[in-house]
Amino acid sequence: MFTYYLRLAWLSIRRNPILTALMVAAIGVGIGACTTTLTVYHLMARDPIPQKSDSIYRVLVDSWDPANPFYDGDQGAAPPFMMTHQDATALMNSKIPTHQAAMYRSAFVVESDNPEIAPDTYSARATYRGFFEMFDLEFVYGGSWDAAAYENGELVVVINRALNEDLFDGEN
Repeated sequence: MFTYYLRLAWLSIRRNPILTALMVAAIGVGIGACTTTLTVYHLMARDPIPQKSDSIYRVLVDSWDPANPFYDGDQGAAPPFMMTHQDATALMNSKIPTHQAAMYRSAFVVESDNPEIAPDTYSARATYRGFFEMFDLEFVYGGSWDAAAYENGELVVVINRALNEDLFDGEN
């Protein structure tokens, strides 16, 4: 029976080679798209820091009125994904965790001493020094700022490799 189907397939290929090639290509594209989707899902669903997943927490504070809850269009009534400055400051002043970090997204303008480099806007994430210890981030040059720099309100910045290449040609 299997040889009969193989013979029918061969006759169909000889009769309509272009249509057969299109069908094979469509099936190949479908399998490729499915494989890509499953691979992306597998990579996105895994635990990003398995050695620390039992000790890193994201705090959500529901400070809204129960009669008028925060509404997120996708999730319905849920705690806001960001907390107030007052709540973040209170958590940062807590002595309970070993390392802690509040953070928010921002942007800044970089002006170089080199007149050939035009000022440009870069996205940034403002955070506390505990962020680097929590996630075991490695530095190419330097390191995180110390507690004295934080207490004195010193302006400190950590830049990525791409910005270092743009501004300092990869030098320290």
